[in-house]
Parts: sequence; C-alpha cells; structure tokens
Amino acid sequence: MPADGPKRLNWEWEELVLACDLVMQNNGRGVDRRDPRAIKLSQVLREMKLHPQTERLPDFRNENGVAQKTRNLVQHLPGYTGRPSRGNKQDREIVERFLAEPEAMHALAESIRGAVAAGAPLPPRPSEQAKQPARQFSEAGPAMLLNRLDLSGPDATSPLEVSFAARVAEYQRLCQRADVFWRDRDSKRATRTSSGPIRSQDARAAVLLRSEDRCENPECTGDIKDRTDSGAPILEIDHIHDLGLGGDDDPVQMIALCPNCHATKTRGHGREQLRQRLFATALERHRHLIDQ
Repeated sequence: MPADGPKRLNWEWEELVLACDLVMQNNGRGVDRRDPRAIKLSQVLREMKLHPQTERLPDFRNENGVAQKTRNLVQHLPGYTGRPSRGNKQDREIVERFLAEPEAMHALAESIRGAVAAGAPLPPRPSEQAKQPARQFSEAGPAMLLNRLDLSGPDATSPLEVSFAARVAEYQRLCQRADVFWRDRDSKRATRTSSGPIRSQDARAAVLLRSEDRCENPECTGDIKDRTDSGAPILEIDHIHDLGLGGDDDPVQMIALCPNCHATKTRGHGREQLRQRLFATALERHRHLIDQ
C-alpha cells in the first residue's frame, strides 16, 4: 500500500467530542455497534471534512469503530473496573473535560453536529487555558472544589469546613442529576435485546463520594487499603433492594461495600437483617449530606 494511500486515521478532537458526548448521554457506558445512535454517529463522522476521502479506508468510522471508541473512552471514567481497552492520552483528556464542564462540552457537541448538518465550518476548539481537568474528589484540593462549586468563602474558614461544604454541594448536585435522569422515564430497563437495567452514573458517583472511600457497612471488620490499577478504592456499589427485582437506582437505596460485606449481604445467613441495617445506614448518611 502506498504511503500516501488509504490508512487507519487517528480520531481528531471534534470526533472524540461527539463520541464522548454519546458516552455521557448513555449514562457513562459504551454503545453497541447495532445501537441506532452508533449508526447515526458513524454517518455524522463520515460527513465531516477532517480527513480527505483519499486517505480513508472503506470501513472508515463505521459503527464498529464508533462502538470501540466509546469503550475506549469509558475506561477513563472514575470508578471504571472493567478490562482496559485501547486508548490514548487524548481520549483521557476529552473525558476529563466532559467531567469538568459537562454542560459546556455537551453544548459544543451539539454545535459540531449542527455545523456538520449545515455544511458549515466547525466551531473553534476551546483554548487550552480554559481547560480544567476533572479529578477524583478525594484528590482535589478544597479551594479548587469551592471555586468550581461557587462556594468560596472567607479566608478564616476552616479547611475541614471547606472540605465538608464542598462534599455536601457535590453530593447534592449528583443526586439532583440522578433525579433528572429518571424523571419522566417510562421504563427502568434498557431498550436492548438483553433488557438489562438502566443505571445512573451520577447516582453511583454520589454513593462513592458519600462513602469517603470506605465501606459503608457500620459492622465492617475489614480495612482495605489497597487500590485498583486506576487508583480507585476497592468498593462495590450495591443496590440494597436488588435493581433487577425493581429496586431504585437512587443513592438512598444504594450503598458502597467492600467485597466481603457485599458477599455477606448477597449470600450470608443473616443477609435480610443486614439489608435492613444497610438501608438505615444509607438513609442516615444520605440525609446527613442532603439536609445541610
């Protein structure tokens, strides 16, 4: 094959924005190649003028490629525990930008789609100076969090008070987003052949934040200090009333458990009693942050 002929082409920034927007609109999950949204995005990417036609292979940005790219992006989301797939630095940077500025990035994705449909020039890329990479809450300093949450206060504020205020605000924001996600939905199951339950990524993030990286079972006897390869705590977000049996995907009905407590809650002899105690604990911890 000649060096200047068709070849595998790296994803450009605007293409990644559209793919990541699809991931975020799919509640932080990749999409299947048969998903109508993957097929639609493939059509949009083929209409874009970022890559000359002479350099494109026949399968350029087809639905298989779109599905694979969404899986590459998902692995950079906080709390991802699946098998790593192919990805690169730019994938991670796009995800971080969506986490830091979700509304602005979604609006940008809409502008890109509109420009492609109208045959107009693509909107300019945001400046690098405006970029504020998202971080895990536990890694972010109180001052940065307060600036992002518009909670900056007098200099005399205690660092502990600052940290708690920021945690409260972020928890309430995530719970509100989870509530908006479920509002007006006719079904809690995905429109896929597997009919798997729909899950709110914001609800899961809220529970992880509430847990402060520790098992929320008050009777937990373990203290897991190890971390996953991505630096996330070894915690499993469990639905107190099983999601598959009609339980709600809501932070007040969810709890962060270490693997041992999760197994006890699922298969232990006293699981029904433990389930009741866990519900009371989740409710108490939820109200502690919501009622501030």
